[in-house]
Amino acid sequence: MTSAVIAVLAVSCDKTEPVEPDDPKTPDPELSLQESIEVPADGGVFSITYTIENQNDSLNVEASSESNEWIHSFDCSVPGTISFTVDEYTGEQDIEFSLSPETEYAAVAMAASLQGIVFSEVSTAEFKTNKANLSDNKISIDVEIIDSYTYWFKISTTNSDPYTWGCQPSSKYEGMSDEEMLEYLLQDPFIGLNVRSGDVESNMGATPGNTYTLHAFGYANGTATTDLKRVEFTMPEE
Repeated sequence: MTSAVIAVLAVSCDKTEPVEPDDPKTPDPELSLQESIEVPADGGVFSITYTIENQNDSLNVEASSESNEWIHSFDCSVPGTISFTVDEYTGEQDIEFSLSPETEYAAVAMAASLQGIVFSEVSTAEFKTNKANLSDNKISIDVEIIDSYTYWFKISTTNSDPYTWGCQPSSKYEGMSDEEMLEYLLQDPFIGLNVRSGDVESNMGATPGNTYTLHAFGYANGTATTDLKRVEFTMPEE
């Protein structure tokens, strides 16, 4: 069994004579809709009920659904009832997730009502993802100081595999080995914002006298796919 909701109802008035909106004798119509119904997975024709307060002869009721590919053929000809067709659910549903490599997961599936009541057996499957596919991308970094406030950099690559890069004051990574720095960088929740493919070069601003570390490494699905490359440089004083 599966559940379906008629998600959108529109009420429109087509009056032949104009009515003053502030006239207390002509209150606006108010529609109350049955919140939800449950339908079986084999589909069929179903109906949902509604009531309208302050109804008048010029009121038209129309119904639609955001899931119009499988909920369709709405019929509003019977007052207080909306009929519609729900297509049969067939086959399996494929769902893709981005997972971390070498990590254990548990997948859980069940049938449940819109109220969260489970009415089927719970199916589970435990699995562990494989090691990350390492990249043979060869990354190199060049930095050139232009003046006390500006430096130029270029990250060169040997293929189109994705990588991430960044530049921060060297004090942030003081005392870290490449492995420790790589582990630290992988914890950054915004690491994906700097993912690139192919060569990158640009001028960047900096503070005179500060020492910086520009880094780059292959990155995909939350893991490093190459070794860390980093270059340290110091901006000249004014």
